[in-house]
Amino acid sequence: MNVPRVNTGTAWASPRRFQALAIALAVTFLALFPLVSDNAYYQNMAIMAFLLAVMASGWNIISGYTGYISLGQSAFLGIGAYTTACRAGDARTTGSPVRSRRPVSSPG
Repeated sequence: MNVPRVNTGTAWASPRRFQALAIALAVTFLALFPLVSDNAYYQNMAIMAFLLAVMASGWNIISGYTGYISLGQSAFLGIGAYTTACRAGDARTTGSPVRSRRPVSSPG
C-alpha cells in the first residue's frame, strides 16, 4: 500500500539551501566590504581570512576526500607570498611603482 507523502512545508529550511544562502552572503560581504570600510587593516584581514578559507577547502578536498597528500597548493601560496615580500622590499630601496611589481608576484 503506497501512502502519499505529505508536504510539511519545511522544504525552504533545508540544509543545502541554508548553505547556499551562507555562501551567497559571504561573497556579497566580501564584495561590498571595501565600499563600506575605509580601514585598510580590516580589508586586509577579511581578504586574508577568505583566502585561507579557500586554501583550507582545497586542502580538505585533496587530502580529506581523496586521501592524496599534496603540498603543491601550500607551496604555490608560499612562493607567491615570498616573491611578493621580496619585491616589496626591493620597492623600498629602488622606488619602483606597485604596477611594475604586480606581474612578477602574481601567479597568472
